[in-house]
Amino acid sequence: MPQSLDLSRLRDHLTQRLLPLWDRFGWDATHGGFHSRLDPRLQPVPDGFKRLTVQMRQLYVYSLAALASPDDPIAGPRADATFRHALARFWDSEHGGWFFTTTPQGKPLDRTKDTYSHAFAILGLTHYHHLRPEAGALELAIRTLDLMDRYLRDSRYGGFLEATSNTWAPQSRVRRHDPHMHLFEAALAACELGYTTRFEALAQELLDLMLERLYPPPYVGLAETYDQDWTPAAGTHSEPGHHFEWFWLLERARRMRLRELPEALLRALFQFGESHGVDPADGAVFDRVELDGRPRDTNKRVWPQTEYQKALAILLDSDHAWAPASQTEQRLGRSLDLCFERYIDASHGGWNEHADRAGRIHSDAMNATTVYHVYVAFREVAHRLGDVRDRSKAGGESSR
Repeated sequence: MPQSLDLSRLRDHLTQRLLPLWDRFGWDATHGGFHSRLDPRLQPVPDGFKRLTVQMRQLYVYSLAALASPDDPIAGPRADATFRHALARFWDSEHGGWFFTTTPQGKPLDRTKDTYSHAFAILGLTHYHHLRPEAGALELAIRTLDLMDRYLRDSRYGGFLEATSNTWAPQSRVRRHDPHMHLFEAALAACELGYTTRFEALAQELLDLMLERLYPPPYVGLAETYDQDWTPAAGTHSEPGHHFEWFWLLERARRMRLRELPEALLRALFQFGESHGVDPADGAVFDRVELDGRPRDTNKRVWPQTEYQKALAILLDSDHAWAPASQTEQRLGRSLDLCFERYIDASHGGWNEHADRAGRIHSDAMNATTVYHVYVAFREVAHRLGDVRDRSKAGGESSR
């Protein structure tokens, strides 16, 4: 068995290296909240702001970790502190909703209310509620969705607007599928936790948007940007990492029986990402390709690698005839090997963010947002692969 498919190694990286590193060096002990980036010396990069998305992704991750290991001395307390900081510094007590950024000291800076960040607010809050039901986080998540329904919803073309001002005046911006994908993720996850009221209907609505507007047949590359009526924008591109991310989400929705999903859709999403987005030379995922699959940016960020691993993990634990398990596990092992060899900084357990096509690292800081990608991917691999092995073992024992 490849060392990368040792499940204890994956779990240990998360609990013994990644989360302790960000707890120690990523948390602002003076003003509270997580810094956005750390430099190679593990010092905060002076960006001049803190982001809501960072706080809510970390709230989600540390809540997951605390739920998995209630006795963990780091995860629960850090989730608690993150929730308190986000509520105190990012919540708009006058108009409702969440500010996009604050100053490093915690004063509102960019007061924009955007769908992308609010999606992560819902994701983080619902999971923190599962950890601390007495904190009122679920009510806050539903209030967030109420505000989005009232002010961010696009009643003409469907979906949600990109952003509004702090007083909820719509802002004109290029549309993206990405905020809707993460709102779909938040709705699915809330349903999996049992919070189906409001969130199941939201998941159904976003699933309809994906099937009818964002990615209708014929299935080619998924556009990143759109005009207001959901026509793919001129000059747009496709990101293989998002193909894998959508596949992972839609496969979860299929298993929840939210909708009968076309097999051709699931297969096209995964196979476009793999056939056009994975470099055959090393198995790493490119940043960007054209809608017809031609390479546009052959650099390789770390986050598309983790999305590929999530897609492979759920594919391994699936019944799709077009995906032989032995080949899927082999590709999964290769991708994990690549991450441990290229992207993980063995000296401290942090991650190199970006490499060129040849594998040379050219990033000089670690993004706090990457913690979410790495944690969810390794957790998903450990969960899915563990289930597959358990079933295989049980089947072998029953046949003896």
